Amino acid sequence: VQIRAKFWGLLAMSYILLFLGTFFSSFFFLVALVFAQPIVDTLVVAEQQIYLPDYPNAYNPSILRIPGGFLLSFRYTPNCKTKPYISYIGLVELEQAFHPISEPQLVHVRRRKDRIPSQAEDARLFLFRDKIYLIYNDNRDVKNPGVKQRRDIFITELYKNGSTYFTKRAIKLISEDDYSQQNWQKNWVPIIWNEELLISYTLDPHKVLKVDLVTGKCVTYTSTAPEILWNYGSLRGSSTPCVLEDEYFGFFHSSRPLTSDASSGAILHHYFAGAYTFLKDPPFSLTRVSKYPIAGPGFYTHNTEKLVIFPGGFVIEEDFIYLVYGKDDREMWVATIPLVALLESLVPVKFAEAPTRNENSLFQDESSSLLEEETYSTSKLPNESSLSPNSHSPSF
Repeated sequence: VQIRAKFWGLLAMSYILLFLGTFFSSFFFLVALVFAQPIVDTLVVAEQQIYLPDYPNAYNPSILRIPGGFLLSFRYTPNCKTKPYISYIGLVELEQAFHPISEPQLVHVRRRKDRIPSQAEDARLFLFRDKIYLIYNDNRDVKNPGVKQRRDIFITELYKNGSTYFTKRAIKLISEDDYSQQNWQKNWVPIIWNEELLISYTLDPHKVLKVDLVTGKCVTYTSTAPEILWNYGSLRGSSTPCVLEDEYFGFFHSSRPLTSDASSGAILHHYFAGAYTFLKDPPFSLTRVSKYPIAGPGFYTHNTEKLVIFPGGFVIEEDFIYLVYGKDDREMWVATIPLVALLESLVPVKFAEAPTRNENSLFQDESSSLLEEETYSTSKLPNESSLSPNSHSPSF
């Protein structure tokens, strides 16, 4: 009996020690992870702020090449302290050196009967069948939606009449497989493939949807599960990808709480930018990804709330990539990155399982789906003087 008691006592003690060892090792690992200084790839060779006097706190831009320069979209929250949920999409044209050459305009994405103010966030511009589109997230039914309410993805066509941009009726996109499981739908990235519109729904796994622009219905087309060595949070879609060297190329963002010199030792959420490539045909498997976050000398400056880098779009000119990004939810910048150096910094991706592909998901004819509905112009808001302070955004 004494031998059995000693045996069970030693066994119990072993389990307790094993548990304590696992607990403390995990605890110290997490502490080290949080307090570790992030390692970044300092690939950026130049940084330039894009500043709009009428909208000094504009942020999270996207960019598209147009004749004579670029079209830039941006997010604008008139009162980010008391009503941060009120959010508008703006547009401005830029010349080749990224200086504004048109009057900034705010896009009307509401129907005439809507009573809920604009809550449109983080639009991406893209070109599809020679027409300009915006894709963004919004809630048209509930003011200031919480996590139990919805944020859905909408898509609208833009066209220009004179100096003014107009929008077609916005179509709500619904992923059949994911709609009921995720209240907030964000960071959908358009892919133009064989003159058809696809959506990169998630990057890890890389789930690609087919889109019906008549009904808004989206069905899973392919899904691949990459093994990505990235220690800076979950990968989320950012810029609209383009075909580069026989692959699609784009930027993603992620976030993680940690400390840095910019946070002065405080644990804050840091948002990071990275690049990735994927196959230009189904199953659209990821092929390469950044090993470390992409950064420049001015990316992370002192902040007491959160440190945000949001890469919304890019253009390629000869040997350089020009990446537009939002900083700290209050500024817009463009970063110059050597193309070859960036591509050489990417590392290969492995796969955890075989890709899946839904061959039964077919496109429907959407050639006129966004052309038959009422249109909306873009303009400055009423009482604009109360929404557009003249003071310059903080300089760090």
